[in-house]
Amino acid sequence: MYPTTKRTMILSIFLFFSLLINVVYSWPIPDTGQNKCYDLEKEIPCPKTGEPFYGQDGNYNINPKSYIKLDEKGNDLPDDATSWGMVRDNITGLIWEVKTAQDNIKNYSDLHDADNQYTWYDSNPMTNMGNPGLSGNGTDTEDFILNLNNSNFAVFSV
Repeated sequence: MYPTTKRTMILSIFLFFSLLINVVYSWPIPDTGQNKCYDLEKEIPCPKTGEPFYGQDGNYNINPKSYIKLDEKGNDLPDDATSWGMVRDNITGLIWEVKTAQDNIKNYSDLHDADNQYTWYDSNPMTNMGNPGLSGNGTDTEDFILNLNNSNFAVFSV
């Protein structure tokens, strides 16, 4: 095989896999909500294509924010629901737990208490890279995940 042909083939394969990786690892990014534009000194009306200062975040509205309330089992709730356990970001697919009211009192029997603080702890030497962290007897991340899974919260488990 000629060196030029071999080089072209290797470059083509590399380019193919590079593009494939970009597709596999890409996902939508939520819009920032920024709708104002600026010149070097002050706010200005958002410029049109080709005008100075065009291309700012305020010029674009992609992937507008979209959220769904979820109950404690991960089921969708109506927008007007007054109580919910989680929120799903419909753009990224991430699900966020809603913590209970913060009152400056830790309550580890309530896994969702906003005042609770957990130390990082992973007892598995295959995943802790030689540093298990600090065991907290109910106040570490390993216990938190175990208790969350045992409560069947959102029917997810780690």
